[in-house]
Amino acid sequence: MSNLLPAAKSLQLVLDVEVDLGGGKKVTTQVFKAVADDQSCIGWSFKVQGSGFADKIELIVAVDADFEKMAGYNILYAAETPGFGDRIKQSYFRDQFVGAPAGQLTLAATGEPKKIDAEIVAISGATVSSTAVVDALNAYFERIKPALREKGFLKNAR
Repeated sequence: MSNLLPAAKSLQLVLDVEVDLGGGKKVTTQVFKAVADDQSCIGWSFKVQGSGFADKIELIVAVDADFEKMAGYNILYAAETPGFGDRIKQSYFRDQFVGAPAGQLTLAATGEPKKIDAEIVAISGATVSSTAVVDALNAYFERIKPALREKGFLKNAR
């Protein structure tokens, strides 16, 4: 997490959130507040799990203090097909998420991967893995942001 939110000096566990992964499967994730030396919030971090092509995919995700933009993700576990799905680990795919909205992301077959917006360009030949990342992020954003707002951690109205 330190390379996603480098100004963070510590993490504080603030809540557990249950996320529906579909198919009747629910998981609980812990949400951490990333704080600076002066104890100000600089962002949020949590583990994300999704179903990839070969096996589950686990990510560590970071978003900004207002839960508006992603700081990015790192792979904790992925056993996707070498040369195809495992490209979710490479920067040209991951960089699309840095600065992307921490909300409803969409997946596109073609587009400009260097453009930072809610549209994520899928990895050619690895649509299942690309979809797994986007769908998992959307599921977690949908549950975590309202939970943080409900507990008074987020001030924004959206």
